[in-house]
Amino acid sequence: MKSKILTKAKEREFFKLIKDEEFDYSAEIKEMLNEFPELSNSIVTGIAKGIDGFSSLKLAIRFYNFDVAKILVQNGADVNYIESSEVRQNHSPIFFDFMEIMRDLIEVKNYGEVENGFELWDLFDSNGLNYTQKSNTTDGVNPPNNFVQAFIRLVGAKYGNKHLVHNETKYNPPNPFVSIFRFSSESQDDKKESCYRHMAERLLDQVNIDILKEVDANKFRSWSSNILPFYIENGFVDNYSLTLVNELTKKKYGFELRNINDLDYLRERFDNKITRFANNGYKT
Repeated sequence: MKSKILTKAKEREFFKLIKDEEFDYSAEIKEMLNEFPELSNSIVTGIAKGIDGFSSLKLAIRFYNFDVAKILVQNGADVNYIESSEVRQNHSPIFFDFMEIMRDLIEVKNYGEVENGFELWDLFDSNGLNYTQKSNTTDGVNPPNNFVQAFIRLVGAKYGNKHLVHNETKYNPPNPFVSIFRFSSESQDDKKESCYRHMAERLLDQVNIDILKEVDANKFRSWSSNILPFYIENGFVDNYSLTLVNELTKKKYGFELRNINDLDYLRERFDNKITRFANNGYKT
């Protein structure tokens, strides 16, 4: 019996089913995988620049299709895939995409799909997820990130500087110049934070201690102009994801992230930024 040949047209049809956000094509996708098992690790090429270099699994994750992502992993999709498209200079492990999509779902409070995501994470683990992977960067600007660094950066970019853990005893003696605190109980979102905490706890249960020692707190502190007025009035604030990872690291291993208490760095950056900001017209 002559074996069937997987054509580019069939691949495009498969990718189209994965990307469809209106209908559930899980049955059709399973049928195609039965016919062409290699589709689970097919790579998108020549369709659109935005998805060039994506694997089938990465495509499913980027289109918020966790049900199809599960099917793909169960059919042998590579959970450690790192895309290498020439269209982009920064290439990340597929799990970074997963964490970003989980963040987006948490932010819009789609907790049913978040639970679905945690089930997908279970499948990643049972299929050999490599927690020592790092991103590959060739843009000369962004350094490679490990899993924990990616989590801090991705969550901090959205959950940001509004939800922080109050910690008056962080500095001994307490330093009024640098205050780590939460805006108010009204601005806190316990459900969101429980999801992020669950993600962080799972990460720290899997990564080795050397990965945590690579994390430099100063690399994840925001000095953007849109938050400076708040800093001027209230003092510097660390973002929630950085504070959370530091808390869990200290609880699990007894040490804190590198430079988390670097007051000299904070004071210098704070003074320089405030001076520049004031020169641009901000009045205290």
